[in-house]
Amino acid sequence: MSDKPTKILVVEDNPTLMKAEIFALEDAGFVVDMAKDGKEALRKIKKNKYAVIMLDLIMPRKTGFNVLQELYMLKIAIPIIVFSNMLEEISKDEALKLGAREYIVKSDITLDQMVEKVKKYVKK
Repeated sequence: MSDKPTKILVVEDNPTLMKAEIFALEDAGFVVDMAKDGKEALRKIKKNKYAVIMLDLIMPRKTGFNVLQELYMLKIAIPIIVFSNMLEEISKDEALKLGAREYIVKSDITLDQMVEKVKKYVKK
């Protein structure tokens, strides 16, 4: 058993998607916290320990890119999986350059596949 946290942060401004992501992750046995925008996400990341962050890119107040930039500058090394509907290759390249481990287009995978991606970064 690892002493790493198994809490996942889901950062998503779409309430329907957030509920579905949280349900799938909790069903897989994870403890899930949520943030509805980048500003709230950064506040929670600075106060809590997360095993993985699921990060949307287009959100109010602070975008996912802003979150990635700030975490990169603060040298906060938490595995981040960008989970977005942005299909542009430049968005993917920028997110990965800023430290995201994976970039997943939401419509390309199922919730079960999303959970499997998270499990890759969490040693339970």
